Amino acid sequence: MKMRDQHGWTLLEVVIAISIFTILGMALTTLYATGNTLMQVSQNKLHLQQQCRLSLDRVLKELRLARASSVTINASQDSISFQIPQSVDTNTGAITWSPTITYSVVSSTVGTFTNNQLIRTQAGSANIVMANDINNDSQDPNRLLFTGNQAVNPSLITVQMSMNRITLRGHPAVSTLTGQVKVRNS
Repeated sequence: MKMRDQHGWTLLEVVIAISIFTILGMALTTLYATGNTLMQVSQNKLHLQQQCRLSLDRVLKELRLARASSVTINASQDSISFQIPQSVDTNTGAITWSPTITYSVVSSTVGTFTNNQLIRTQAGSANIVMANDINNDSQDPNRLLFTGNQAVNPSLITVQMSMNRITLRGHPAVSTLTGQVKVRNS
């Protein structure tokens, strides 16, 4: 009987194969971790943008109903006050106006963390936090701004809202939206 040549793996071949598979495994793990981090950062940015959009829409919806003669924007343009219709007498058409509604930024600090919140206040009602992480830096042109087409009782109001948040692993998320509304009630 003739014996066939049987070859096995040499120790050097095994070490080289293990090294190659280890390098490929580490590369795939790094690629997965990077992709996972990017996905989480993108989700955080999307969530921040959705919060900004919802808050801006709520402010614009109420401003659309405001009485132009009641709209007041403070000098630093980071607060606005106005009244909206509360009820209408169907017989006479007389409008009962709400107490003054104010949107402004309030800073709250917990430990070393400061959070600027957009707060809706109205006499007789609880304050409502409309959004967190509002950019209220007076040096930043993309901060919360309320501007009108005239200094007193503006009928066309522009609202610019910017939200900043540090997300996973220190990645910044910024969402800046602008909306404009024409006051319906004079």
